[in-house]
Amino acid sequence: MLKPGDTATNNKAEITACIVAVAAARKFSVGKLILITDSKFVINCITQWISKWKRSGWVTATGLPVKNKELLIHLDILCCGFPVEWRHVRGHAGNLGNEFADKLAKKSL
Repeated sequence: MLKPGDTATNNKAEITACIVAVAAARKFSVGKLILITDSKFVINCITQWISKWKRSGWVTATGLPVKNKELLIHLDILCCGFPVEWRHVRGHAGNLGNEFADKLAKKSL
């Protein structure tokens, strides 16, 4: 989660939202979580890139350190051994759940 003094970014917010969702699903013993997000970035991080980053010492293909490493590690640990199906939905395209989530995010600003 964000620490005092951290700079908030959209990617940090998207990763944090997924952390909260997976943690809640685990807490309430949900059998399988279908996590719907408009962030292809988060989906790619957790389903494709994270295994490569672990092997490379958390360095990207361009040789730069992975941003948001701590948040991604937290999400990865939460997902370990827990069935999460990742689904993408286009943002701002009329999806009721996505529009509601966007309103909640803006309200908390």
